[in-house]
Amino acid sequence: MEQMLLVSGFNLQMDQLFKMVKPFEMPMKNLPTPKEMECLGITLSDLNLNFKKGYVEMTCGYKKVDRPSDPKVCEKFFEALTEGPKQAKSNVDSLFGGKSAKEFLEEKSKEFEASYDKLQETVKDSGSKGDDNDDETVVIEEL
Repeated sequence: MEQMLLVSGFNLQMDQLFKMVKPFEMPMKNLPTPKEMECLGITLSDLNLNFKKGYVEMTCGYKKVDRPSDPKVCEKFFEALTEGPKQAKSNVDSLFGGKSAKEFLEEKSKEFEASYDKLQETVKDSGSKGDDNDDETVVIEEL
């Protein structure tokens, strides 16, 4: 019963989502190819859609390209490919204060262990002080 309600609610939400998305047309032959793909030596040639039970399978063919249509785009694309990992590494290094992730985690775990030990000592000290002065007695009377 609960599963039926969940599925029904999900289906309603998906129907509303599909109504919000506007349809668009895409050619099945000679697909528009991003210029960056031409830099890699291929262009998209055709699109195949196979509707199976429960899912859609989409495949795409390609053609080899001798020369890209826009060499300037290729220069920027290859520069981004080579500089991207370096930029990501510098961002991660600055995130951890110039340390590797392993060193950073080891340092933080030591700090947490030290603060945990201090808290345990504080709790023990406050518990031992209270034990000396507070004697509690319980009196049970029968009616």
